[in-house]
Amino acid sequence: MAASLEADGVERLCGEARQLTRSSDRIIVDLADGASIEAEFVVDCSGRSSITSGPEAPLRRLDKLVACYRIYDLDHDVEAVPATLVEAVESGWWYMSMMPRARILLGFFTDSDLLPAGLRKDMNLWADMASQTRAVSVRLGSLGIDAALAGQLQFAPASTTTMSGLVDHRIVRAGDAASALDPLGANGLATALWSGMQAAESIAGLLARDDTAFRHYEQQFLAGIASHLLMQRAMYASERRFVNAPFWRRRNCASDVQI
Repeated sequence: MAASLEADGVERLCGEARQLTRSSDRIIVDLADGASIEAEFVVDCSGRSSITSGPEAPLRRLDKLVACYRIYDLDHDVEAVPATLVEAVESGWWYMSMMPRARILLGFFTDSDLLPAGLRKDMNLWADMASQTRAVSVRLGSLGIDAALAGQLQFAPASTTTMSGLVDHRIVRAGDAASALDPLGANGLATALWSGMQAAESIAGLLARDDTAFRHYEQQFLAGIASHLLMQRAMYASERRFVNAPFWRRRNCASDVQI
């Protein structure tokens, strides 16, 4: 992608954005090194942080989902089936997936207030949690992975967030900056790629004083989010073993969401 931009003569600047200032016909982006960039339009692809959200475009968090995960290297003689495994447990759900360069990602998703005390520093606790699963523990054993190996767990927000609008005075949002979806739906990457292209086409139209493409993008995106939330509700409701556990009860008793 970078090579294509260079071949087309498109200047690519890299820097950490610290502040955005709006004027009637420009967006000024102040960078950490003291420089600034002026543009007629900006696409916000800042992910779940959604740095352009604010009082006029509030970011709504619908749950407290968080991911804790660890990446393990496989021995050179281990052949792993390139399959993704998802397993529901009483306090959340587990995720295992192959990664490039013979690595396995093991993740656990639950609400931030349901994380076991001390998990951040106790790999033995992490390994004990994994050992109590049915499918995940079997696959760990078949791959020769000791979940308690020295290392450190990583944590990342995974909550579902929505915004009521995708444009805010010359700023067009895409991907998780527009709406971050529950990873259980497994469509975040596809949404990011699609919305990035739609945002670009929207700005091309806005530069020509035609908002048709943008209006179409916004309608499709918001309709897609509404559809995802319905699917998300159905997916969680299909798990009936843990209906009284806090994690599952919250999702099965959640009120309808308006976007």
